[in-house]
Amino acid sequence: MEQLTKIFGLGGETVIETLQQTSGNMQAVLESTTAIAGGLKGVAGELMRFAESRAEQNLDHLNRLGQCRNLHDLLALQTQVVRDNLEAFLQSAQRTSERTTEMARAAVDRMSAPPTAPR
Repeated sequence: MEQLTKIFGLGGETVIETLQQTSGNMQAVLESTTAIAGGLKGVAGELMRFAESRAEQNLDHLNRLGQCRNLHDLLALQTQVVRDNLEAFLQSAQRTSERTTEMARAAVDRMSAPPTAPR
């Protein structure tokens, strides 16, 4: 403590206040980082669910494509596959966006909260 006082020219209460503020800042950063990590885990989970469901659906579509008997049926099914994939992608993108917004909001709230006393 004495060395800090000499190096930074701080004394008594100033050192304690500075250490408390630094501790509070580090706590806010840690809590925000935790919120971000949790949010990214949710986003990754959503992307994995999307990939898994698309793989299953596309295998089903391949089976159905093999059963087409004419060009009309083939084109109808192919455009349905494109539509299904685009719709699923957009729904997944919306859920991912919502999770990302929640994550950012939680991180901002933790950064904006008044500093707490060191633990």
